[in-house]
Parts: sequence; C-alpha cells; structure tokens
Amino acid sequence: MENFKLLKIEDSLKNSLSKMNFTKPTPIQGMAIPPALEGKDILGTAQTGTGKTLAFSIPLINKLILDKNAFALVMCPTRELATQVMAAIKSIISDKINIKTALLIGGEAMQKQLRQLGNRSRIIVGTPGRINDHLKRKSLNLSATKYLVLDETDRMLDMGFTPQIEMILKFVPKDHQTLLFSATLPQNIVRISERYLNKPERISTGSTSVPIAKIKQETLQVYKENKYDELIDQFLARKGSILVLLKLKEVLTKWLSVLKKRVIQLMQFMEIFVKAKEIVLLIHLEKVLREY
Repeated sequence: MENFKLLKIEDSLKNSLSKMNFTKPTPIQGMAIPPALEGKDILGTAQTGTGKTLAFSIPLINKLILDKNAFALVMCPTRELATQVMAAIKSIISDKINIKTALLIGGEAMQKQLRQLGNRSRIIVGTPGRINDHLKRKSLNLSATKYLVLDETDRMLDMGFTPQIEMILKFVPKDHQTLLFSATLPQNIVRISERYLNKPERISTGSTSVPIAKIKQETLQVYKENKYDELIDQFLARKGSILVLLKLKEVLTKWLSVLKKRVIQLMQFMEIFVKAKEIVLLIHLEKVLREY
C-alpha cells in the first residue's frame, strides 16, 4: 500500500486523513491496515515510534462507521500512552464521523469519566486498572465490543496487568476482532495470542531487540553509592528537557531530597565564589589606590 487514498475505507475517514496530511503509510501501517480492514486478527511486533497507533486506529474507526452499534476498546499500559493514543484517534474523527470517546485512566476524576461513558462513547481507551474499576462499578458495558486492541502488550504484562487483562476479556463477547501489538515477542505474549486471537495475521517490522534509529541508548555502570552523583553529572552535561523514570515513590522521594541538597550546596558554593571574587577585587582596588 503506497498511499492512504488507496485504502478501501469510508470517504469521511479518507477525507479526515487527507486533512491531517496523512498520505504515505509507514511500513507497519501498510502491512497491518489492509488485513485489519478485512476483519482479521493481528499479531504485530513493532517498536515505539513506527506509527502503529494509526495502524489500528484507521480500521477501528472505519469499523465503527460501518456498524453504528459496535464499540471498540483499546488497552494501554500507562495513562500517558493512553492519552497519546486517544489524541491520535480524536485527530482523525471529523465532525462528519461523530463518534464519541471516553478516556479511562487513573489520576483523573471519576465523575468526568462517568459523564463520558453516559454519553454513549463508542471508543474506549484506557489502562487495565481503571477499566476494571468501571467494570466493578458497572459503569462500563463491553457487551457490544467488536474491536479490541492490546497496545504495547509486553509492557502491560511486565507491569503485572495479566490478571486485570484476563478479567476484562471475560466481559468482551467472543465475536470480536483483536489486534495485539508488542515491541517484543516473548513466550507469555505468544501464549496470550494463542488463547485470545483467532488465526492472527503475523506482522513484524524492523528489529524487535534494538531501538529504532532515531533513539540513542546509553548504559552507564556505576556503584550504588555513586548513582545520584552520576545522575547530576548527566544533568549538567546535557541540554534541553530531561525525563527521569523511577520505579518506586520512595526512590523518588529520596532522589528529590538528594537533588535538593546538591542544589543548596551549589548555591552556597556560588555565594562563596562571588564573595571571594569581591574580596580579590577590593584588594586589587586598594593596591591601585595606594600606588596612585
């Protein structure tokens, strides 16, 4: 598939893609979209940044345009990714398409999500934990789900979401289409695909063990007692915004405490340095005045 215009999709969706200047599909889009439009299950491996969100969003929206009673569910490992996925989906839903959406993630007001669900939102994007919360409250009904997406499935399993995912899938009818995407394909992903996917189309683009070319990875080996100092050195050596990911809240608290102490020490050093320069200047002036 060389161009989005060649896709067998509804004109309203095709026009929406054109307005967003989406013309040439990425490799994962070119391989995944045609079989997905045919209703086939997809088992896809692709790295982050390859365009897989559109690869499942275009067939998803087209299916819901054709079937006014169908719903779609997209599960993501983190609320940040879920928010990005929702933004991508909404960017290609024009006024003519008019499909309502609901974003179900932790850290946001439950009342806002309840209002979205009460508005007959047919595209649900969320994290397993919050989706389960709504299922327990009976505020979410998945009985009309015809399109299911598991995005970055390897990360969801690594984060321990397997029980939540399996619980959610009990509420999804057997007659549905599933698209599973993962950056890697370990055995636990294979087992899930064998259990929940129906003769999936196997799609893979690029290497699943190395980052894409535009991502540079470095590994620094340091002693435990030196890691905070090394991290501060990395801060000072780099420009622009820096994102630090930490495993536990306790680690974050400790790190912020260390960083605060380092900042105070730096400020004290600068104050001493400035005073020292002032003293040197005064001595120099005094010497000049005496000679004068």
